[in-house]
Amino acid sequence: MKCLALHFLSRPLLLTVAILLICETALSLPGLHSPDTHLSLVEKDVPSTTPSSFEAPSNISNTSPVFSTLDKASVDRHMTDVNCLEATGQTSWGRAPLDAIHDGIKYLRTSQGGNMVCGAPPHTCVRISCSWHGGIHLCNNNSYHLRKNCFYIADYAQALVDKCTYKDVVGQNSVGGQAWDIENWNVIVKVEKC
Repeated sequence: MKCLALHFLSRPLLLTVAILLICETALSLPGLHSPDTHLSLVEKDVPSTTPSSFEAPSNISNTSPVFSTLDKASVDRHMTDVNCLEATGQTSWGRAPLDAIHDGIKYLRTSQGGNMVCGAPPHTCVRISCSWHGGIHLCNNNSYHLRKNCFYIADYAQALVDKCTYKDVVGQNSVGGQAWDIENWNVIVKVEKC
């Protein structure tokens, strides 16, 4: 069902608004929408996959906006730089245990069916995952509140794992670094007390 608002010079604007509201209401009713509207009529509860040593941060929202697979595929196009620790100017950051970051990535990808939203206030870094001394942070360099699907943050953390994993002198794998996005935000993976 397609709805079109037709403007007639002799008709008042109120009629056009009424047509749009009727069309929007019709599209939201079960069975009356076209296949290309992608309306979700049922939300399912997803059981928690939080690791036993996971600290649930307050900046993660339980809202579930719809994100298309095209958005998820565009992550590589938006990532501008990946810097491994020790990065210039970040000598105080330490690498995190690789297994801990894997736990954090899994949590961010799977919570709420992969639709959990992570956020950061303007000009702020917030820890969005912390387990077993491995922290994943979202940093917002913008002047507005940032909200991104946590799946994206997990992708950036995975890029750091792919590029910045090291084996220490006792054979343990660790990871640390910072991945930047063209929209003026970044993801940091480093050791944390949690």
